[in-house]
Amino acid sequence: MSLRRASAVLPLLFLCTGLALGQEQGVDSQTQLQPPVLYTSVVDRMSQLLAGRSTEALSACSFTATITLGVPVTGQLDSSDCMLTSSYADFYVFAGVKGQSVTVTYTSADLSPLLGAIQDYSSGTVLTSGNGPSPLVFTYVPPTTTNYVIGVTSLKGTFSTGSYTLLVATTTTGGSVNLVPYMPSGWDSPVVVSTGTGTHSNSTTMRTTDTLYVDYAITNTGSSAISQSFQNNLYLDGVLKRQGTSSGLPLGSYVDVEDYSIGSLTAGTHTVRLLADATNAVPESNEGDNDYVKTFTVTSGTGPGSCTPTTTNLCLSAGRFKVEVTWESTTASGAGTAVGLTADSGYFTFFDPGNIELVVKVLNACSFSSHIWVFVAGLTNVRVVITVTDTATGVVKVYTNLQGVAFLPVQDTSAFATCP
Repeated sequence: MSLRRASAVLPLLFLCTGLALGQEQGVDSQTQLQPPVLYTSVVDRMSQLLAGRSTEALSACSFTATITLGVPVTGQLDSSDCMLTSSYADFYVFAGVKGQSVTVTYTSADLSPLLGAIQDYSSGTVLTSGNGPSPLVFTYVPPTTTNYVIGVTSLKGTFSTGSYTLLVATTTTGGSVNLVPYMPSGWDSPVVVSTGTGTHSNSTTMRTTDTLYVDYAITNTGSSAISQSFQNNLYLDGVLKRQGTSSGLPLGSYVDVEDYSIGSLTAGTHTVRLLADATNAVPESNEGDNDYVKTFTVTSGTGPGSCTPTTTNLCLSAGRFKVEVTWESTTASGAGTAVGLTADSGYFTFFDPGNIELVVKVLNACSFSSHIWVFVAGLTNVRVVITVTDTATGVVKVYTNLQGVAFLPVQDTSAFATCP
């Protein structure tokens, strides 16, 4: 990474050296500092290369990198970069517009604390700078429409290496923007974890046999709309699980993700973290309220109230509902043999494994009816008793077909009012 003019290297070098020596910051006199003694030959060689007086290849300082306003770039500080007194540096050129404020957001977990500076493209004079922990944010209003240079380095230690993200964006005018996790009406929280789809309520009981689903939402609490894209990340136990991109956000609206499956988890305590604007693409009035952490507990699937599929029972609707069938003819009786079809459905045989007698479906319809539905279709006229148990609450529903009567379909759309 580099910039087009070697003269920009020296001012950032002096600025970095002054900070390392503990000199007072915040004054407009960074370029008056005395040049450092160390590594001046490196700077000289870069200058000679630009002037055409050397044929030695210094690829680290080819000064060709540009950055587009509003588009974040990912870089790396390492031994292939320009060398300052005690650190590596990257330089970029961007097109500034007179009077149009720009905000620089420099982020790195590897290199913090950070130092960044905007410099004159022709002379390398430091026009403004910022230093501190990541994310480092500072602004500048260009006095003329021309190219400017931005240099970035690390104050962490001698020649620290690592990755970073750099964004130079037009500062929002006429108001502020602020992205935060959001709890829409009817939701339990900005991040909801449940054992079923179609709900915005946190499940109180989650087991290792359950498939878990996450809903989350993000809004802009500022006074201006967001027109640029931004990235939102979902982490499970500290590991990135999902990356999503939103293409702007009008005022008074929010973006959400519903029923995102995080699978089944081991027994114990877990966390889900939502991070809005994960790459700091949007300059915000508050950069400290972008995340929300939800902590929940998963219990063993073999514990009380859980459903374990066997040859005589189905576990339907995310494994929550246990379905058992007994039958009785004029000459014999027994338990139906269970065969699963989908997560919500299965069938039973009585006399012959190849002869289907009943098909059962337990459907989570909470999103539009606030109930769990039970449907049963039969191909028999023997006595049948179907028992459906909600293992999360212990509520039981029993459906009976009489001996000698053709099975009447069950279409119970109010079977369980125990939505997750």
